[in-house]
Amino acid sequence: MKESVRSWIRIEGHEKAVENFKEKVKQNEPGWRWFIEDLIEIFRDTPKPAPFCLACNNPATISFSRSSLKWELDSCPVCREKHRLETIKKNIRPLLIKKGVPQLFLGAEINQFPSKYRSLGGNSLFITGDRGVGKTHLLAAVMREVFLSGLEDLFFIPVTELLLKIRSTFQKDSAEDEEGILKKFGSIEFLFLDDLGVEKTTEWALQTLYVLIDRRYREMKKTFITSNLTLDELSTKLDDRITSRIAGMCEVVVMKGKDRRIKK
Repeated sequence: MKESVRSWIRIEGHEKAVENFKEKVKQNEPGWRWFIEDLIEIFRDTPKPAPFCLACNNPATISFSRSSLKWELDSCPVCREKHRLETIKKNIRPLLIKKGVPQLFLGAEINQFPSKYRSLGGNSLFITGDRGVGKTHLLAAVMREVFLSGLEDLFFIPVTELLLKIRSTFQKDSAEDEEGILKKFGSIEFLFLDDLGVEKTTEWALQTLYVLIDRRYREMKKTFITSNLTLDELSTKLDDRITSRIAGMCEVVVMKGKDRRIKK
């Protein structure tokens, strides 16, 4: 059977063979199954391309495609990662929106800040300073840098909104529960929490914040926090247990300057 198929390929050519193959697969006629399998075996025996990426010459994998009847050279891991990062960079604004960054801070970039801030992002951060000095702007800029480095498991959310989101689960028709949201935000690799300390300090809020911060502390997740208060001031307003864990996992960044929101 194979010899007759080989002869047919020589007469018809590769493109005609592939076209005929696809047509027979669509028809799914039992009488042609031997033809289809023989055709696959014959083309599987054809020479394989060199196992090197055509773009960068790094080692690449080769696989046989049953649909196109040919060996296909996959892009190498280096080029796949390069393409992924280029895609993130090209679509950075809509991607940041999906990750919670407010419209106001989509243009935040780390090079808009003094050089002492440009290496931030490798460690968890506690960014403190007076109102309007640019803490949220810096937080969004750090998140952008982390995203552009290829790390995609991250999210930005103001603390007050997070607490409102958790509280909304108390409603009867809620599709989520409190533990589910805490588990989600406790496990995100890079969590950016804005404006810690402006929330009402109810017993429920304090307990919820403690559970979240403690989980991230124990699981060694990267956490980036802004606050108008220092750690000492937060300790008085919130809880020593919360600020102790923040101090244990975060590098403290103190921002100074005038309120940039006030126009003169």
